[in-house]
Parts: sequence; C-alpha cells; structure tokens
Amino acid sequence: MVITVTLNHRFRSMSWLLRANAVVASFAVAACGDDTSSTGGPSDSSSSGDTDPTNPTDPTADTSAGMTVGESSSSSGEESSSSGGESSSSGGEESSSGSESTGPGETCGNDAIDGDEVCDGDALADETCASQGFDGGTLACADDCSALDVTGCFDMECGNGTVEGEELCDGEDLNAQNCQTQGFPGGDLVCNADCAGFDTSACLDMLCGNGTREGDEACDGGDLGGETCVSQGQPDGVLGCTLDCSGFDYLGCGNPCLDENIGGALGSPVAMGDTTGEDNDLDGSCGLAGGNDHVMLFTAPSDGVYIFDTNGSGYDTKLQLFSDCSTELVCDDDGGDGTQSLIVANLTAGQAVLVVVDGYNANVGSWVLNITQPVCGDGVIGIGEVCEPGDVNGSTCESAGFPGGGVLACGPGCGAFDTVGCDPQGSGDCCASHDTAGCDDLTCQDAVCAQDPTCCNGAWGLGCAFIAQGAAECDGVGGTCDVVIDCEDEDLAGAVGDAVTSGNTAAEDNDFDATCGGSGGNDRTIEFVAPAAGTYVFSTAGSDYDTKLSLLANCDPLSQLACNDDFDFTPQSQLTIDLALGQAILVVVDGYNGATGNWVLNITPPA
Repeated sequence: MVITVTLNHRFRSMSWLLRANAVVASFAVAACGDDTSSTGGPSDSSSSGDTDPTNPTDPTADTSAGMTVGESSSSSGEESSSSGGESSSSGGEESSSGSESTGPGETCGNDAIDGDEVCDGDALADETCASQGFDGGTLACADDCSALDVTGCFDMECGNGTVEGEELCDGEDLNAQNCQTQGFPGGDLVCNADCAGFDTSACLDMLCGNGTREGDEACDGGDLGGETCVSQGQPDGVLGCTLDCSGFDYLGCGNPCLDENIGGALGSPVAMGDTTGEDNDLDGSCGLAGGNDHVMLFTAPSDGVYIFDTNGSGYDTKLQLFSDCSTELVCDDDGGDGTQSLIVANLTAGQAVLVVVDGYNANVGSWVLNITQPVCGDGVIGIGEVCEPGDVNGSTCESAGFPGGGVLACGPGCGAFDTVGCDPQGSGDCCASHDTAGCDDLTCQDAVCAQDPTCCNGAWGLGCAFIAQGAAECDGVGGTCDVVIDCEDEDLAGAVGDAVTSGNTAAEDNDFDATCGGSGGNDRTIEFVAPAAGTYVFSTAGSDYDTKLSLLANCDPLSQLACNDDFDFTPQSQLTIDLALGQAILVVVDGYNGATGNWVLNITPPA
C-alpha cells in the first residue's frame, strides 16, 4: 500500500520536513503491519514493488512539490540525507517525533527572540506599526510569540473627528488650538479638509479694549464712532462704551461734572492730561482748596480691590472718588509717591465712581491716572491686600474678631481673611472687663461687638463691659451680668445736667471704698442709666470739700470701672466714660482720705 503526502511549499524549515517524514512513517507502519521491520534495520526492497517509478533510486530528489514513500523506504538509511539528522524514518533508535528543534512557545515570555519565535514581549525585531504598513500606533507581540500583534496599529482617517498620527486637526478636534494660539484676538478656528492645517478665515482681527472699533464692535474705549449722549437719545453728558464693546454706556449722560468716561480701563496709565486748561467741577475735602480738575467715570469690571493713584504726575496732586457730582466717598492728598495721591477702594462689578484728579491748594499741572489691582498669589502683600496665601501678615483669629482662636487663612483675592477655621466665642465675664477678647456668652458677645468691634479683636475692656451691662442680650447670662443693682442710695434714671443732684455725705454711711484718694469715708451711691449711647462726663465741680469719684458696674466692689481724686489741679473729681444706650452704672461720691461735706454731681451727656 502506498500513501502519498504533498507538503506545502510554505514549510520553510527542514525541521518541518522532518516532522512530515515522521508522520508519513507512522502512516506507513499503520498501513503495512508486520511487513515493516521492527528493529529499524534496512528494509527488504524485494518485498514491495511500490517504489516511485519516476525516481526509483535518487534519495535526494526534491520533495517540495511532492514525495511518494513506499511501505519501507530504502532511501533514508540510518541517516536522513534530507535533514542530516540521525533519526530513522523506519523507527530506529531516535524517532523524528523526538526531534530537539525549538519552536515558538517553548521559551516565549523571556523578552528574547529564541528559535522560531517571531517576537517575544518587548523584543519585536525592530518591527513597528509603520514597517507593517500602518500609519501609526503601537505594535505588540502575540501571547505565544508566533506572530506580531497589530491590533494597536491604525491607519489615519481624516474626517473621523480624532487627531491621529501627523494630523494637525480633524473636524471638531482642533488639538487644543484656537484663533488666539494662531495669533488672532478671537474668532472661530476651523480645520482644513485634509487635516493638515487650519483655516483662519473666521478668526477676527478686532480686539475689544484696544481703543479702535473693529468688526462688529459698536465702540471701543474712546472710539465711539461719532456717537454722543444726545445722538443716543440721552441727556447731554459723556457717552461711554460697554466693557465688551457691544454697546454704549450711558452712566455719564446727564452728569454735568463729568469730563471723560474711561469705562473699566485698567493700567499704568489709563488716562493723562493737564489741568491747566480744565474747569473746577468738584472740590475734595483734603489738600486744602482745590483747583482746576479732571473728572472721569470709572466702572469696575469685576468685584475686587482697585488702586487709584497719580504717581508720575508733574505737580502736587490730590485725588478723590465721588459717587455722583455732589457726594464724596474718599479723598487723598499725599498717599502716593512723594506729593502724589493714592486711594484703595473695594468695588463690586458694575459699580461706577467718579475719579477726580485735582491739585493741592489749587495747584495745576500735568497729571497721570493709574488704576491697577493687587496681584493675589505673588507672595507679596501689596497695596490693597491684607494677606497672601500662606501669609496672614501676623494676624490671628483673635485679631480678626474671633476670640475663641483657631486658624486664620487668607481669603480669595487677598483682600480679606478666611475665618472658617476660627472659633467665634471668647471667655470671661461679659459684664466685667478682662484681658482676652470676647466673653462667655456668644449672643451677648455678638451684641457687644456689633457696637464696638474692638471688643472681639482686643481685650474685653471697661467699655465692652459697659455695653454688656446695658444690652438686653446680656441680661442674666452669668457672672456679674446676673447681679442686680439694688445697693443705690438714689436713682437718677437718665437725668443729666449741671448739679443734677447734690447733698452732704456727713449723714451717709460708708458703702464703698474706691481705689484712689486714700481710704474712703461716708459716700453717696447713685444709679444712672444712659439715655443715649455716647461719651458722658461725671464731675463733682462745685462741691465744698476734697471729693473722690468712682464708677461701678454693679454692687460688687470689685466691679469698679474708674476712679478719680483730683482733676485739673483742683480737689474736685471728674471721670469720662463711654456708655451704651440703657446701660446702668453706679456713681459713688466719696471723700479724700475719709473727708465728708457738701457735694454736687454734674453729668454732661454726649454732644
């Protein structure tokens, strides 16, 4: 029986031929049974007449196109001439199936190309997606190292909306480019149809803020296209341009003192001129009498701190901000460099102010107006800033009005503190003075600090205690705020004036001994309730003996607020104190070193 096997020409290695021969031999054994020698010796060719009649004797015949093998091959011998190996085609000591040749997979995964491996891990034999005929991508190796994996490779496809390979853009994908990156102020950038460049025909040459109308701009800075307030149907005045150049700003129309509308312009300078030829519209409250001035309308483009100054002017200026032609907001004479002026203002977006450049004591000359904003985050606490990120300039929660302490931070814009990490409540008797800020009760503390913020960012002094004693929010909150004044000899209520009350201490008892003027004698204790908030003056002028005068918060001798023996080189006494509306105190008329006599009490109310 003859089995014919045709081997494909793609077997490029003789190792594949050896394996084919082994397969053929196995078929021959199965087909011929006992006719094949089991010892692997030479086969008896006389037992079969089925050898290839076309090439009966040539053992080196080309088998690439086909090979006929008889039941017992006489052409192989002990050494196969086709492979040079020692394996016997008839089942000798070494079978072709036990060949030592190395194929793909046996060492795959060591990142080195061995044997018949095409690649191994990152070892790609210098192959790339490009060498495999693709436009780009990432080439890999198959898991069994038998072939290259091209699934990560791609061919560029202009028009798929994704930038690939050497494409500069693709449809809506502009690769982070725009008209500005192409050197234009604005507009719409478009990708060319071939994805190899950009179409800038829709980019605009106009730039709002450059002082020149371009494109669809209605105006730009001072370029109003010949329009005026009157031509726009407004009262006569100074027409301006909106910040986005899309329309007109009418804030200066109908404003008779206005000379110029500078919109929201920022810079150094934003305007300049000479006041010699100007008129005198507004006269600020600083720098003596004003002279000729120049009035400009400025509109804040955003919330923030703005710095106005005349640094660089040629004469001694003064600078003012007005809300209109009659209401001054602030005035400065020499706050800038030398005799120049400077104002810091916190404005909201769209807030308009009149900026007036004037001269000290009617001086005139060439002027420059600079309007800038501090740069938050530059590490320098500049004009208009109270802090920088990470630098609160030595301030604390306590100094910022939070007696409970905590961590103070710098707020956005550097114009204020971030107090989120601060504790708002302090400690101490609300109705008595102490060295720390704030007091034990938050409601009472808030009421007091609303009247006097220093009570929450400094010591809770006598004035703070006075306010607490008269505040309804502090009634009964604890400490001396719970003490009811019931030790008085007389209740004046809110009576004020010269000689509002009088008497003689000889017949009185000794209730209190004040800390000044030696030991006290008999005294007169008078309750007084402030009829209005403000500064009060208590005196014993007109008394006929050497008096001393003290003020107490309540009946506790330790609640003394102030004490005086001799005032203005006289034996009479006088005390000045700030009181809140409704605040009650005790006024004690006493004598120096135990003296007694006729006394007079005068109470002068706030002016």
